[in-house]
Amino acid sequence: MQIDILNLTREKFYIDKNKLQRHIYLIVKLLKIKSIKLNVYFINEKMMRKLNKSFFKKNYSTDVLTFNLGDTKDILAELFICLKVAKRNAVLYNNPFLKEILLYIIHGILHILGFDDRTKKQKNLMEKKQEEILKKII
Repeated sequence: MQIDILNLTREKFYIDKNKLQRHIYLIVKLLKIKSIKLNVYFINEKMMRKLNKSFFKKNYSTDVLTFNLGDTKDILAELFICLKVAKRNAVLYNNPFLKEILLYIIHGILHILGFDDRTKKQKNLMEKKQEEILKKII
């Protein structure tokens, strides 16, 4: 297992990378993932909008995008988290910044495992699973 975390923005922010990695390892364990190589990138809104437009034909920034580069057995994936959106949402939903980031990471990993949130039923199921995992790690 390998988890790398990189800040690709010019913006400074404090997050304990070791603590974040420990949380991610716990998420992986709770989801019974045997093998994963995960890159977590913090990016700016401009880059997020470009990715969202290029890959999903949506011309706006979003909180997190996930790209599964492998399969569900040996996961190789990249998660892109928009730093500004994460900060805004943390304030909006009255969440500590770390909790907001962990929510995005759980969300992204669930997508890799085949969860979807396109319909209301799928979204409710995914949100329930996210909250279940979040409660176990925080």
